[in-house]
Amino acid sequence: MPWLYYLDNSVEVIEESNLALTVGFSGSNTTTSRFQFYVAKYNMTGGYLGFEELTNQILLCPNSAATGDLISTFGTSFELDCTVNLNLFLDTETIFYELFLQDDEDNYTDVPVKITNLRSSDGTNPNDAEGYS
Repeated sequence: MPWLYYLDNSVEVIEESNLALTVGFSGSNTTTSRFQFYVAKYNMTGGYLGFEELTNQILLCPNSAATGDLISTFGTSFELDCTVNLNLFLDTETIFYELFLQDDEDNYTDVPVKITNLRSSDGTNPNDAEGYS
């Protein structure tokens, strides 16, 4: 079952990681310039659907295979803006993804995703706290 939230703040979650990973820009022989991301897939009731390499599963905008490669490249800033026809998704199964990063020792570390517009039941915005965004 995927994690729904972290008990620690975002700075603590990110800085606790022990990744065995050396990254750099392309052309270096001792580093990698492309992250290996994977996703665990779950259905609406939490049923596990599998584990696979991330390509373009989390991109809802029409895109090319090159866009999927771009989001895995070290040192790349990426923003995608489009209009999506939600009617196309009404008859499809809702799938939830949990994102993982594979390091140089084939360990998988979960990647926290910060939802910046989250509002809790008491009306507060818990993700507005200081830290990584």
